[in-house]
Amino acid sequence: KLRELDARRVPLGLSIARSIVLFLTTSLCKVLMHVLNRVEYVDDERYRFLQSSIRHRPSGVPLLTVCNHQSSLDDPGLMSSLIPWDVVLTPSRVRWAIATQDIVFPRKSFVQSFMTCGQVLPVHRGGG
Repeated sequence: KLRELDARRVPLGLSIARSIVLFLTTSLCKVLMHVLNRVEYVDDERYRFLQSSIRHRPSGVPLLTVCNHQSSLDDPGLMSSLIPWDVVLTPSRVRWAIATQDIVFPRKSFVQSFMTCGQVLPVHRGGG
């Protein structure tokens, strides 16, 4: 079971699946955000701090990001637009996201596996 795995030792199959899912999802989101939308960001000290925090954080140190969004697609779209390609190709540098369990984690094993490989953790809203 995935819950019983040592976080420092990811099995090869899971590592490959994670790399594929993260690359494909991030690539698709980047394309959609730049083709269907107009993404603008200011290359200021906050943006450079985000880039540096993503690229140079020590192993085992989590990255917390918070997005105030209108839809479920805003968060992956926005973060995919901001993450540099070299980070996308290194799953250990990509942040973990959270998503509501009842919408994003239906009882279909393929979708659950896809979300897990995409580094998405389920959250039970209203659970206390």
